[in-house]
Amino acid sequence: MCDTFFAAQGTVRVFAKNSDRDPNEPQYLERYGKQKYPAGSELACTYIKIPQAPETAAIFISRPFWMWGAEMGVNEYGVAIGNEAIFTKKSVQRKGLTGMDLVRLGLERSHSAEEAVEIITQLIKKYGQGGNCGFNTHFFYHNSFIIADKVSSYIVECVDDLVVSHKSEQNCAAISNELTLLELKKKYSDPLKSRVAQAKKRRNLILQNLIQKPLNSVQDVFSILRHHGTENGHIKYSWLNGAMSAPCMHAGGLLVNSQTTSSFVYDFHQDRLWVTGTSTPCLSLFKPIDFNDHSIEMPQKLWHQHEIFSRGIAQSGIAVDQEFYHQQTETESLWLKQPVNIKDSVRFHSKFIRHWSKKMAEWKTYAHAPSLIAWGYWKRQTQSTLKLQQPFVTNN
Repeated sequence: MCDTFFAAQGTVRVFAKNSDRDPNEPQYLERYGKQKYPAGSELACTYIKIPQAPETAAIFISRPFWMWGAEMGVNEYGVAIGNEAIFTKKSVQRKGLTGMDLVRLGLERSHSAEEAVEIITQLIKKYGQGGNCGFNTHFFYHNSFIIADKVSSYIVECVDDLVVSHKSEQNCAAISNELTLLELKKKYSDPLKSRVAQAKKRRNLILQNLIQKPLNSVQDVFSILRHHGTENGHIKYSWLNGAMSAPCMHAGGLLVNSQTTSSFVYDFHQDRLWVTGTSTPCLSLFKPIDFNDHSIEMPQKLWHQHEIFSRGIAQSGIAVDQEFYHQQTETESLWLKQPVNIKDSVRFHSKFIRHWSKKMAEWKTYAHAPSLIAWGYWKRQTQSTLKLQQPFVTNN
């Protein structure tokens, strides 16, 4: 499950996505430089091989560690792309290009949003969508995309080899795991799975926020990605699917589980990315990255450090102290005014987690009664957490 949106309001023009996947599935933040390839070169995607392009653009992506493709990213020409699983009545190929493969291929091969739409459309028609996209489970799906640049944005929805694109004429657009374009929705939508995924509820919440409270800064975007869909900001769990009804998704259900494992914002005007590099953006920090910074460091262990902190809160049901949120907002406000390099921001984030992990023992208020279902779920997940020692950011 995921939530992706584009907005151009006032002085703010952004692409944003919460990538919701298996809680034990870290994502790598990677920068790849522009490359040229000999004629006849072959490219190994996640499941299939296709001809390599003569030249690929420099890209910055968020990639689930085990696959070739990316959940979201931006290229040197300011094209940003993110995908969503969509639930349809059509079966999915056992092998083909995954939605994440298509995100990365669109970024590597396009110079504009319009060109990226055409590239993804032609790749789907030639190779099809397919392959298992689940980490610890079998999860096959068709895809939708938001593709945007500094002048235009598109919603692209794909069922099998049918591709429908819509150029947005509004100042905002959002997708959340369901078909929205009428050309496909009436015939192919699977309403039951979309409802279990709370797709409509999440999309409506994002659009309501964008329409009723126009963006004044990138921090307003962070707030939407951290939204729990409740007035008091507390997480609302369901025994069936955990906290899946809002953009900031938390696992902990009996039957269906997905969690925000990486959050990504691209500011078109500043040519700056804001990334968490962790799960649960409500408990994380958005850190600035200059796309043109070629000296990105490779900090270690932040994802695992954050998981210990966030899972302790998830299992206990304790309410996060307001002073935590105050420091979170103050830190990001300072970085908006005076951006720091990724090495310094990650070092600060690590200290931030250590500080609040100690303070957590003093918190006495509960956001909800500890759920036996959530407690048992997180106990099992924590026991099986991967002991990876991989970079938080890599530079290639």
